[in-house]
Amino acid sequence: MKKRLPALLLALSMLTPLPARAAQPETPPVSPWACDAMYEALALGLWEADGTESVLEEITDEQLERIRSIVSDRLALLKAPARAPAPPPAINTTRGGVVNALYRQAAVWDFPEVETDADAVDCLVEMGVLLGRGEARDLALESPCTLQEALVMAQRLVLHLYDRRGAGAQGFFWRAEGNGNTLYLLGTIHVDRDNIYPLSGRLREIIAGADDAIFEVDFGDKEDTQAFLAMQDYPEGEALRDHVSGALFQEAVSVGAALPQPYTMDEAAVDRYKPWAYANLVNSVTLLMGEDSLEDPLAVDIYIYNKAASSGVTVDAVESYVYQGELFDSLSGPYQAGYLSGALSGFRAAQRGDTVSSGVEDISRWVEWWKNGDAASFAAAYGKDEVLRAADELDERLLLRRDPGMIEYADRYLSAEGPRTGILVVGAAHMIGETGVVRGLQALGYTVELAPDGR
Repeated sequence: MKKRLPALLLALSMLTPLPARAAQPETPPVSPWACDAMYEALALGLWEADGTESVLEEITDEQLERIRSIVSDRLALLKAPARAPAPPPAINTTRGGVVNALYRQAAVWDFPEVETDADAVDCLVEMGVLLGRGEARDLALESPCTLQEALVMAQRLVLHLYDRRGAGAQGFFWRAEGNGNTLYLLGTIHVDRDNIYPLSGRLREIIAGADDAIFEVDFGDKEDTQAFLAMQDYPEGEALRDHVSGALFQEAVSVGAALPQPYTMDEAAVDRYKPWAYANLVNSVTLLMGEDSLEDPLAVDIYIYNKAASSGVTVDAVESYVYQGELFDSLSGPYQAGYLSGALSGFRAAQRGDTVSSGVEDISRWVEWWKNGDAASFAAAYGKDEVLRAADELDERLLLRRDPGMIEYADRYLSAEGPRTGILVVGAAHMIGETGVVRGLQALGYTVELAPDGR
């Protein structure tokens, strides 16, 4: 039997992260100096930019406890030997109290740079976690600590300890060179789960230091996003119930009511969707099942896009949301119905805790390989060339039609007048296999090497 990947896994490895239909809350204002650090804090799960918290106000005890807990969870993943419990720290909501809280959280683990009998302030200053306020670098230890200041210090602590150990997600990463230009190729898993952050220090450096960052779509193009969202709905006078069987429609409505917040919807909302669009929505929820929170997932592509944009990197796109929507819109009616049925079945399997049938188990395996930079294991498990031999409608559109455009873009970049350094960020499935970007560039004569450590 020819290999066929579940719909969820196809979407995860090839489809750009979907834009939200509902209006998103405004991000609370942050100080210009803190923007990049606050974005890292968001990626690490230290806070949610949902507009409910003013980051410029004094941190509360509840907020500090949440930060301490998440820092503890992130540091535990480094698997350093545990130490005997430290004496209760003098924790309060002053800057000094927050420093004590973070220091004590790190001192639980046997990190050489965090000695149990060290002065907390001296220790965090030496690690670059505590820098002080203003040009005078006033430590202001007795002053109230804002939520923003606590978050900035917390993410500095986590990143410092990860970077010193060469830890952090490596990604599926190649380096291509030509005509004095360098183009890093990053194949992504379009997801935010299984502790995918932080990215490795070297990968973050490459993103921030690139001249150009190229994505499947321009996530900041509001006109393209709105046009794509409009494509997902039937025009006036048509509805989902008119295009699928009664049983499939009723299951779609039932799943809509069962979707976790904030995705729950009623029958009227479900009825507006085209089958492929509703299937993609259900798939995007299913891939987050089992996570602590389904709100505000930060897919790697979105993270890198915002990191690049905030660093002044020029951003470009190979495709558009509308182009991707047209690929789905052109699927035959029977295929769309089958695609929807598969998505609903995957959600039900995830509901039952069946991680195998839902594809969630495969997702976790892929993410683990991605964090370790193990592109070979991903390519072997995915079996792209075998998948394409099945001559499936969706595979043909999402892979065979799109791989050549990505190769062409990379070729233009590498053959242009240099030197320039860029990073191409697209779904991992586009990088591998006979039709993928890596083989395509090699066939054109470029030097392309796997660089799991980003060097």
